[in-house]
Formats: sequence, structure tokens, C-alpha cells
Amino acid sequence: MSGFLYYIPGRRALDPADLPKLGLGHLLDEPERSDQSHVGLTRREVNAGPDNQGAGLVVGVGGGPVGYWPEHQRWELLHAPASEGDGQPAVYVGYYPDAPPGPDGLARSKQIPGHNVELGHPPAEWVVPAVRSVVRSDDPVPAVLTLNGDGHWHRQPLERYRRITEFADRVYETVMLDAATQAGEGDRDDDSPAPITDQDAAWAAAEALSINYRVSAAEVSALGLLRTDRFWDPDGPLLALIDWPTFMSVARELEKKDGPATPAGSSTSSG
Repeated sequence: MSGFLYYIPGRRALDPADLPKLGLGHLLDEPERSDQSHVGLTRREVNAGPDNQGAGLVVGVGGGPVGYWPEHQRWELLHAPASEGDGQPAVYVGYYPDAPPGPDGLARSKQIPGHNVELGHPPAEWVVPAVRSVVRSDDPVPAVLTLNGDGHWHRQPLERYRRITEFADRVYETVMLDAATQAGEGDRDDDSPAPITDQDAAWAAAEALSINYRVSAAEVSALGLLRTDRFWDPDGPLLALIDWPTFMSVARELEKKDGPATPAGSSTSSG
């Protein structure tokens, strides 16, 4: 199994601090750190690349031979320059189809705990972080603590995690609404969460994977990790975000003893 390769036209060297400027900030193992000298990147100068424009630099992440051998590799444009004349080149991403990148070589040194979700073909287990739990009261997402006027410390997720925690709240609200509707205790109205489309789910799943792995949506797409029929599976990526597998495990145990369990934050009614 190999890792991903990145071709940067016209480059002969690369400082890890330049990665965000090139749209490759996700390759930094811990993006919040000011010292990025620990970043494990393999670099190799090449005389040709996938743009057919001449020399450049190939950067490898996750293991495997680093270089440009198009007969053995698959390349695609990762992104074009942000604007004409901005001085930043287009960047290409590649890999070896016979030995595609996997979660082991791309895992960040620090991961947010979550659930193993089988993704891709052949399937591999990727850890999708449980950024909101329907069972536990603790919050695993790193946050900044600020002191409120009432003397309590308020948690504010780091900016890197803000969008995925907000999306997890939408997943949770959707699950609760569906459960209430099936039980005849509620229905969709103007205050209901907006329906989650496949587009929403795909972007969120890719962002969730980027938390625990050095990937962006482009790498997730290249590997074909996302399928529309798997998004809402009990062991799929969306429900993993809200720790649903843990709830189901606890529910099965409680049902054996006391009857059906209820997710944290929901309510029940009696007739």
C-alpha cells in the first residue's frame, strides 16, 4: 500500500510552512502547531509531470516510491491557481492504482475517537470522529475555553472543527425528528432542520475524514470512498458523527433489562 503523491510545477524545494498557501494545508499532521519541522514529507525533483509543462517537485505522503512514472500512476488536477497571476501553481494529486492509499498511512498522529466505518473498494476501515455524542456528556472536540460573565467557562470548538460540529448537530436533529415522526409525536415544520442532501453529506463526510487523516475532499473523491447508499447506514459515516453505534450498543443492553433506551437530549411522552 502506498500513499498520495503531489506534483507542484516549477518547484525545486518546499518548506512545510508553504503547504497552506498551495492548498495543501491538510498534509500538516497538526495544522495548529507553529513548528511544522516534524512534517513527514518525501520530496523528489522531476524533469516532467502530469501538466506536460516541464520540471517540478513531487511530494509523497503515506509511503511508497516518490517520483513521476505515469504508466504506473493515476494523476488528476487537485486545484488550479486561486486566480490568474497570483503566483501559485496548479497542484496535481496522484497515486498508484495497484496499491491505493489507505487509512494506516494517512492517519494523523492525534485522532478524535470515533467509529470504524468501512469505506472504499476494496473496503478499508476509516475512523470517523464522533464529534457529538447522543450517549456521553463529554465533548471530544478540542475547544477554547472563555470565561462568561456568570463565572462559567464556555467551550468554543476550534475553528477547524466548527463546521463539522454544526453539521453533526443537524444529523442529530434529523435523527430525533425522524424518530418522533415515526412514533407519531412530531412532524416537519418551519423550525425543523433543513433536509440533508447527498451534497451536504459528501462534503461533511470528507471533512470528517480530514480531521483524523491527511486528506481533503479531492483525495476522498480520488479513492471513491463515499457512496450515497451508505451515508445513513447504522454503521455509516453520518451516524458515526453523533456516536450512534455507541447508543445502539447501550440501547441493546438496556432493553434487555429495562426497556427501550432514549438518546440524550430527547424526550418521551406517556399516554
